[in-house]
Amino acid sequence: MCALVCAIAGTLSATQFSYSDSGGTVSLSPSNLLTISDATLASPSGTVTMSCPLTYQTPQYPFTEEWTCAGGSLSAQSSDGSTTIAGTFTSGLFTLQEVTQRGVTYYNYVFSADFSGSQAKNGKSAAMIGAVSEALASLDTFLDPATGTIQTGLIDLSQQYEPVYIADTGNNRIVESADMVGSNWVGFGKAGAGVNQFSQPWGIAVDSANRLYISDSGNCRIVRIDKINGANWTSYGTCGSGSGQFSSPKGLHVDAKGKIYVADSGNNRIVRMDDMTGTNFTTLGSLGSGRNQFNNPTGVTTDSAENIYVADAANARIVEFADMGGTNWATLQFSVGYTAPGDVALDSADRIYLTDSLQNQVIRADNIGGAHTVSLNVDSNNPVYNILAPTGIFVDPDGALYVADSGNYRALRFFDFSFNDVFSLGTAGSGLGNLSQAHGVVVIPVTKPIAVAAVVPTSLAFPTELVGTASPSETAVLTNIGTKPFRVASVTSSSADFLETNNCPATLAGGQNCSAFVYFQPTTGGQRKGNLTFSLKHASSISVPLSGSGALVTVSPTLLILYENASGTVTVTNPLNSATSIQSVQTTGVFTQTNNCGPLAPGQSCQIVISWTGQPPQYGTLTVVDSSGTPQYVDLVGE
Repeated sequence: MCALVCAIAGTLSATQFSYSDSGGTVSLSPSNLLTISDATLASPSGTVTMSCPLTYQTPQYPFTEEWTCAGGSLSAQSSDGSTTIAGTFTSGLFTLQEVTQRGVTYYNYVFSADFSGSQAKNGKSAAMIGAVSEALASLDTFLDPATGTIQTGLIDLSQQYEPVYIADTGNNRIVESADMVGSNWVGFGKAGAGVNQFSQPWGIAVDSANRLYISDSGNCRIVRIDKINGANWTSYGTCGSGSGQFSSPKGLHVDAKGKIYVADSGNNRIVRMDDMTGTNFTTLGSLGSGRNQFNNPTGVTTDSAENIYVADAANARIVEFADMGGTNWATLQFSVGYTAPGDVALDSADRIYLTDSLQNQVIRADNIGGAHTVSLNVDSNNPVYNILAPTGIFVDPDGALYVADSGNYRALRFFDFSFNDVFSLGTAGSGLGNLSQAHGVVVIPVTKPIAVAAVVPTSLAFPTELVGTASPSETAVLTNIGTKPFRVASVTSSSADFLETNNCPATLAGGQNCSAFVYFQPTTGGQRKGNLTFSLKHASSISVPLSGSGALVTVSPTLLILYENASGTVTVTNPLNSATSIQSVQTTGVFTQTNNCGPLAPGQSCQIVISWTGQPPQYGTLTVVDSSGTPQYVDLVGE
């Protein structure tokens, strides 16, 4: 796999790290626990240990078998104590490929997995996300029960906190996530043409002050906001083809001087303006395929010398020119009808990157002449990372590649230009963690140490519990996903219905986490709500909503199976010290009920008799609502 060598190339900044390892002992237990022990960390020298429980998958290809990895851990320790890596695998794949040469069969194993955790380097701790790719030396027999060794291995790390912004086109909103694992997810905007509203937002960019710019395509305007909450909303543009007007604006870019460039796709032109008042509104282009012409331009960017690059989609080309007069016009041409550039970006070496929505790939070239053009498309070793109809693209200063994988309703992050360390953000939908045909993606690189708190899950909902009875605990995990410590001043619950204990220290270093354990013990019946609050210093405090319902009665059983049209009984009991009553009793499906449930004194019970008719199987529900309004349910089955 390219993953074994590609990520080593290039010079990495302080927010990305790459380590190689080899040797050690690899074993697969009868219970499918994969273990890699005592592998040698190359530089700095040290040792690496990994383990992960595997689940066998149905083979996808001839002579290939694979297992998925869920859970498990990674640890690496340098001999000099300067570097420590600790992580938990979030997903992975262990692949076996059988190869026969001259009558001899060899078994080649590769373990690839993503993880999240921390790195302590020279006394400083930071939250990290990363991936491993470990290729075993070829074996002449199966790994189980034999043992193997690592021939070439790679551990890549990236700073976890790097705010990601996505133009969530199908949901008519902008999304912010603190990292590529969905921490502190926020959605902003809704469908419409007013303030805080969007119609098919397409492109997204940031300026030197980290303000957000959005091409509000369906509203023919450009929007700027200071923060994801819409602070200082400013918009410019109306529908049309004149000065100050746009038609389906798509890609946009803000250069180092604050000038705004827009791919005005419906007008087949590029627009540049000095600011959000439209000062020096300048255009270049008309419909066509020649010089100073475009056909559905969808992306625009500039290089360090202020040259302008355009993704000219329907003309299947990238265009470069020196100024808004089209000086030094040059093209990187692809096959019309076969390639459709969706966006264009440059890395720190001014190499050109473009997405191709027709061939589901990303392309990189050293320059507009097409030198060293390479493609990144289908990863046959890991189909989960296939790209489908990609559009927006962004390359951060470390060389990490971000792609709006529109057809798969997600954004992807690659450690480099390979299928190395792929992180996926988003699934189809319109809620928390969901995207719909996202078209733009941009990242704000972190330039100084910062403390950032994240809590998972973002809310705790408890099952219905009898008043005065404590539920099993649920856990909220607080993590410092940044690079600088913060203080945990307190962890508190706002309601007596929710009790908490925690193991949080006074200070949480980058990459470290602690847990709060919450118990629901309702003090009265009905719906109960509260908040678990982590009060922090040097980072934003976070509150986690808590919810549950208190019941005044018990209902037993919670599953009633009735055979051959026979009836059955459900008992409702008041175990409390005060009288109560039943508000309602209802059934669904072919099931009917009769009951003697009136006021219930302390310790008193009543019965609900369930009957049914019809051909089995039949399914329904009994709902019992006490006087506090809390419903309790019994599943009914007729067989």
